[in-house]
This record gives sequence, structure tokens and C-alpha cells, in this order.
Amino acid sequence: MAPEEVTVRVDRTGTESLVPSRDAVTLDGPLTIVLEAESSPAHVHCRLRGPLESVGSIRPLTDDDRGDANYYVAPGSPTKLRLDIEPMDLGSPLEGTLELVSSYGAATCAVDITLVPGRRPVDVDRNLGQPQRPETERTEDKGSNERLEIVTGLDSGTLGIVVLAAIALGIGIATAFVIGGVAAYLALMIIGAGIVGALAVLLGVIDPPGQ
Repeated sequence: MAPEEVTVRVDRTGTESLVPSRDAVTLDGPLTIVLEAESSPAHVHCRLRGPLESVGSIRPLTDDDRGDANYYVAPGSPTKLRLDIEPMDLGSPLEGTLELVSSYGAATCAVDITLVPGRRPVDVDRNLGQPQRPETERTEDKGSNERLEIVTGLDSGTLGIVVLAAIALGIGIATAFVIGGVAAYLALMIIGAGIVGALAVLLGVIDPPGQ
């Protein structure tokens, strides 16, 4: 965001005067001060008054300005200054005055400045950068699991074990048919009995040995 700005016109045609574009400024950061001379060159002295003096400082924005609070202004060539505010946690508004003096005190003006607490950065959730599944998909998946548990009477973990056991048994049967022989069928029977026994214990049909 660009800093606030106030322009002060130095008029030396007839009555000496300093005319600011704004009589009061409310800001939460730097202020740009633009000095403009009407017809002849002038020197303008700038200073801060009130509580603002302890937290603010004025500096020129061009290298040829000396920055001694007394700034030269040439006609047709505005002089730009910056009112900088020290970083701080401001609990309540802080008020002060920007005073400008020219022609050895013959011309003066003042701009009331109110410094308000600045905008704090917004906390961003780190999870926002991670792809998220739509809520409808998560709801559908949860609903499908619940319906499957109701139909089978088994939770998802147990049902997964049953499916793996069935696959293992199918592979054993296919292997026995391919190899053939009494030994193959005897091994298949032993494996099948082990799988059935394990499932019976898992499903609570029989109690584990020793209980």
C-alpha cells in the first residue's frame, strides 16, 4: 500500500504563506510530504511536535537534500520528504503535529497527524496449500463403509482380513490343481483348515486355544 501524502505549497508572491493540501492526516505508516514553490525558491523548516516526535523522523527522498530539517524548494521542482514511523506495537492512537516554517518564521502552517495501530498480518493455515478432497467425496466414502459394515456385520478391518484369506485360499486351490498329486491336496487341506480356524477365532465363532 502506498504511503499517505500531503502537499504544502510555498507562496512568496506578496504575502508569505504555506498552504497544506490537508489540515489533518490519519495514518498507520509512513507519510510523504511534497513541498512546492510557487514563483521563487524558498527554504522550509519541518519539525514534529507532541508524542509523534518520539516515534517519527523526517528525511529527504532525494540525495541532494542535506536532511538537516531545513529543505530547499525550487520552483517547478518539488522537494519530497518522508515521515517514517518506528516499528512498534501501538495499543491506541497517537497524536502529534507536523509544523512547517518558512521565511524566518513569516510563514507557518501545521498538519495534525493521528497515528493509528497498523494492520496486523493474517494468519494463514498451512493446510490451505495442500490438496483437499471435496467434502462430498469424504461423505460418500464414509457412507459406503457404513453400509458395507451393516450388510456384512463386520468392520472394515475384519472384512479386509476375510477378503485376503479368501484370496490366499483361492491361490492355494489353483496351485493344487496345477501341481496335482496327494501331497498337493494334503497341503491345501492343511492351509485351508488353518485359514478357516484363524477366521473363526477372528470372528468370535470359537475361542482361542487356552481360554
